[in-house]
Amino acid sequence: MSTTRMSSKGQVVLPKAVRERLRLRPGARLEVAVNGRAIVLREVGSVTEALAGLGREIWRGIDAVAYVRKQRSGWER
Repeated sequence: MSTTRMSSKGQVVLPKAVRERLRLRPGARLEVAVNGRAIVLREVGSVTEALAGLGREIWRGIDAVAYVRKQRSGWER
């Protein structure tokens, strides 16, 4: 377990080992919650990051460009 101190401005530095384990980068947004006398920090990801790659397996083995061309060829003009 790592320890840290709070500065006079209320700032806390997360130990390097913790940042590396959680792959936290500068600018990471953290949600702060209180659970009894415990402070809980949770990384807040963007909606875009949460959805990235979702449904990737649907297109596995399919040429996406050829699929789109085929669909477009069936459109009425």
